[in-house]
Amino acid sequence: MKALFFALLFFSCLSFKAQSKYPPFSWDKVPVYAHLGNLSNDFTATELDFLAEHFDFITIEKGMAKRKHGVTEIGFQNAATEIKKRNPKAKVLFYWNTTINVGGYKACQNFPKEGVLRGNDGKEVNIFGANTFYDYTVSGVSSWWSDAAKQSVSLSSDGIFADAINKFNNNNRRKVLGVEKIDKLNAGLLNTLRDTKNKLGNNNLIIQNGLKYYEKESIGLKSINITDGAMIEHFVTAEGGDKEHIAHNIESLIKGGKQGKVMVCKAWPSFDWRDKDFIKSKTYEQLAQIAKDEITFPLACFLVAAQKYSYFCYTWGYQNNTGTYNWYSELDKPLGKPLGDAKRNGWVYTREFANASVFVDIEHTKAKIDWK
Repeated sequence: MKALFFALLFFSCLSFKAQSKYPPFSWDKVPVYAHLGNLSNDFTATELDFLAEHFDFITIEKGMAKRKHGVTEIGFQNAATEIKKRNPKAKVLFYWNTTINVGGYKACQNFPKEGVLRGNDGKEVNIFGANTFYDYTVSGVSSWWSDAAKQSVSLSSDGIFADAINKFNNNNRRKVLGVEKIDKLNAGLLNTLRDTKNKLGNNNLIIQNGLKYYEKESIGLKSINITDGAMIEHFVTAEGGDKEHIAHNIESLIKGGKQGKVMVCKAWPSFDWRDKDFIKSKTYEQLAQIAKDEITFPLACFLVAAQKYSYFCYTWGYQNNTGTYNWYSELDKPLGKPLGDAKRNGWVYTREFANASVFVDIEHTKAKIDWK
């Protein structure tokens, strides 16, 4: 009996240690996450106050204050340090792309010269016009990437946001690289994540962007066994749309959460930063009002799926002017613990919380949250 007690105590301590690096979590209100940057400048004191007051879990985007400081690392360190001065319990992640050389980092100065990915024709493989890819089959690329991830901890990060997990698998890349090369790239990426996890140690997070449990051959399904959690970036928009896709994303959020992973639901109003003509036709105040009017459906989809360590993010982009500093009355209402899992009837989900009843019809884009 004594041996059993100590065994249980040992595994309990391991579980506590693993989860002590996780962001703070509570069902008291809707658990939230912020993801943003400012290419031009450091966050202002007012912006830092807002972030520290409203969020315990934040990713600072690529290119943070790069135009001011020349490299991302300085802008990131300034932001992370100031947020933590105001909110010591906050977990702040360093954005680090797993596949695309987005540039703007001091670390890029040490990138292996032969590490740029080339197609079967010998030409560089590009995306977004001029950005190249990392070739994990080239010696030195993996250790360069994991070393830079480790270095972020000295900049006051609590780990990394590992973006673009699935980018090697794009149809265009398959044409110029071939299946065999892509398999080797993905194997190299997985090994790099394992190496990074070892270098970061037990106190720092790796959150990947990309997880689809319904795609059986997805690289995200393999990497989630290494990382601490995932963002589902295109979880749902306020305009609804493909009900099968939304249902798949709801199930992915549930499954990841039940596996003890940190899960971020990236939800959107009916527009995003790519809708440039629409955004130009509106004032910021008008955009903010639209987002406010449309929050119920995305929030209800999150709530029927949310597990412990699930977080809600609702903006129309990843920069300083895309909605992070807007706040919503729903996020201040008492929520309380869920009284059970969601019930599904066709395309309709319902779920009860201590202080809220949630209904969402993903086929007809209807939702209602009754706050008690």
